[in-house]
Amino acid sequence: MVLRRHLITEAAVPLDTPPAPAERSTLTLAVVGLQAIVAHAGPADGADARFGLFGATVSLGQVLGPVVAGGMAEVLIAAGLSGPDDPYGTAPTFVLASLLCASGAVAALRLPRYPGGTREARVAAEPLDGSRPAGLGTVLRAPHMGKALWASMVVLTATDVLTVYLPAIGAERGWSVAFVSILLAVRAALSFAVRVGTAPLVRMLGRRPLLVGACGIGAAALLLMTPELPAWVAVVLMAVTGLVLGIGQPLTMAWVSRSAPEHLRATALAVRLTANRVGQSLIPVAVGAVAAIAGSGAIFLVLGALLVSTSVAVARSDLR
Repeated sequence: MVLRRHLITEAAVPLDTPPAPAERSTLTLAVVGLQAIVAHAGPADGADARFGLFGATVSLGQVLGPVVAGGMAEVLIAAGLSGPDDPYGTAPTFVLASLLCASGAVAALRLPRYPGGTREARVAAEPLDGSRPAGLGTVLRAPHMGKALWASMVVLTATDVLTVYLPAIGAERGWSVAFVSILLAVRAALSFAVRVGTAPLVRMLGRRPLLVGACGIGAAALLLMTPELPAWVAVVLMAVTGLVLGIGQPLTMAWVSRSAPEHLRATALAVRLTANRVGQSLIPVAVGAVAAIAGSGAIFLVLGALLVSTSVAVARSDLR
């Protein structure tokens, strides 16, 4: 029941999508709290499955949200109800967003106060000798934590960069708005599908081979998109990219969580979120600078290189 209420709350909050500056601090607190609950909702070995469901819920919301909001706007315009102050029919979208946030707030009232579910669970997770590590420093010094944070940052930022730059790339290559929308929807849908199946993939292949392979295949798919391609090839490559990036998010979340002491999992996830925000701020700027010099196709080249570096880092890590 706790996980179900958590997923309802999660669907109302774009957990890994960079919000507007005015909303960032509030959403960041919500994200850290929700991820901490997922991390502590069961044994560490099951974190992949929990974070897979967590990520799948986010992907489902990202697929359905724009479709529903866009449909509402189109209906409003077709019915002649948009009005001069709202020519694009966006007003109902804000009403819908408010209702979703309200439903998330109601669901959050039933969430546990402590990440482990109860005060007793929190105390049980603390060291038996009563000592408390330094917190942030302990997390950062955990073995291979830097590689885990780098993998998380690259996987998430690659998704954001594709979402932001693909319309501009499409305009340069003569793709229609509808075709670009199809590419983005394919990526999101495949990410959702693979996150649902994260647990069986981990059991079949193992965490490190799965993440190494996903980043390597994703890099190859993006590098192949650097030159102009037939439309059907672009759809296939974007589907492959959606699969591998979808795998990366829950695996890196579970990796960061498992790398820290049990009572510092929430701190580790907060550090991960901070690293992601840094990546979301710096990497798109660097990608844009390269694209301004070498053309839009260079965006795929840069993202592919970043995923190659991630694959190498994971291969040299202790991820099990």
